[in-house]
Amino acid sequence: MADDGAAGSGGDDDFEVAVEEGSQDPLAVFGSGIMLVILSRLDARSVALARLVSRGWLAVASVDEIWAPKVLILIF
Repeated sequence: MADDGAAGSGGDDDFEVAVEEGSQDPLAVFGSGIMLVILSRLDARSVALARLVSRGWLAVASVDEIWAPKVLILIF
């Protein structure tokens, strides 16, 4: 399952995830675009933990759009 234009800044932000039929993985159900919105609302620790779930989650949870605001909060 692929979600084109998930983060809107080009091909580097598109994610492809292999999914078994009947899977309930939120990344597979909602797609990377919705997962970016959800993860962007979490605190830095929660996003870091989400990166450990799977390779697909690692790719989505590593996007700069999620981390940039969190790093600014930690710096200031």
